[in-house]
Amino acid sequence: MDLSIVIVHFRVKEFLWLCLSSLQEACASISYEIIVVDNASQDESQDFIVGHFKNLHWIQNTENLGFAKANNQGVDKAKGKYVLILNPDTVLSKKSIESFISFASTKNNFGVIGLKMIDGGGLYLPESKRNIPTPFIALKKLLGKNKAYYADDLNNKDVGEVDVLPGACMLLKRSVYVDVGGFSEDFFMYGEDIDLCFRLLKEGFKNYYFGYGTMIHFKGESTRKDAVYYKNFYGALQIYFEKHYNNYAVLRHLNKFLVKSLIVSKTYRKSGKLKSTKKENIIYLGNRSERSEQIRSTLSPKKWIYTFDIEKDLGEYDTLLIDQDYFGFDQIIDFFQQKKLLHLKKRIVLKGKNIVLGSDDSDQQGEILMIHQLT
Repeated sequence: MDLSIVIVHFRVKEFLWLCLSSLQEACASISYEIIVVDNASQDESQDFIVGHFKNLHWIQNTENLGFAKANNQGVDKAKGKYVLILNPDTVLSKKSIESFISFASTKNNFGVIGLKMIDGGGLYLPESKRNIPTPFIALKKLLGKNKAYYADDLNNKDVGEVDVLPGACMLLKRSVYVDVGGFSEDFFMYGEDIDLCFRLLKEGFKNYYFGYGTMIHFKGESTRKDAVYYKNFYGALQIYFEKHYNNYAVLRHLNKFLVKSLIVSKTYRKSGKLKSTKKENIIYLGNRSERSEQIRSTLSPKKWIYTFDIEKDLGEYDTLLIDQDYFGFDQIIDFFQQKKLLHLKKRIVLKGKNIVLGSDDSDQQGEILMIHQLT
């Protein structure tokens, strides 16, 4: 088997449906399996997903084991030559998967390979490639100085060696993942990707950023920027710090103090559901007028265009709906990145479901709209 895809899931079933739909299309020419580890979502996620996708194995946990432990649990069941660690709120294309695997086959000593990530608005995510957070870089990060934290020396669209790739999308040889012990279970959520990449570098492996391939990471679904997020994220950084820089006692204690201060004092951006797209000017890209009318009647926009042509003047429009029933994911990802479309909110109409979803940036939870009687 070529590829085992491991997805740790927690209460984002609609985004998981979209992710699995993209993978089923993207992996059509390779042998693959998908292992979803549900971290006790305690909703109808299993019934919503299972039985609708090929080569899918579902592991249902009765408690939330955290990201690191659940991924290790999934990889333990994997059979592929390569393992792809993937977040559930992501979209990949056939072009990206095939070039990703092809690139991996040319590198004998790679640790992790990661893709270029864009958010739900089509903007590049700088955490696609990062530097090792040395004590000084970590402190700068805590103080809001992020430049040294991201690997900006390498162009976003290029390919090259970097230190750290994000846990949202990490391709490894399964044998390498197993040999280094997988994700450290010292981390519950966040920091485990930095730790794994660092350990691989110390073992002599090379990590690569692959900017020729692009994926959507809605991110606001799995990474909501609230008090819990900051506590987990910077708490994980403290674990990493103590694990790998134990001889920097003064800096470790300063980091710990700054973490506590940040959690107490930071003004968090409001998280929650996005505003509805009702009463907006909407462009619908699809192939069936009946679906167009059903969506239109639900959203009640001020202005509505049902079209296949987006070469028009789009300045007066607010939202772009892309029907997955008509467009492949290579096209969908291209729509997200097109400069002339960046000002538009982007929503995807799910194939096989009466659902429209999307997210406008990486800090907010996305929007999920139900379209009644969609055929």
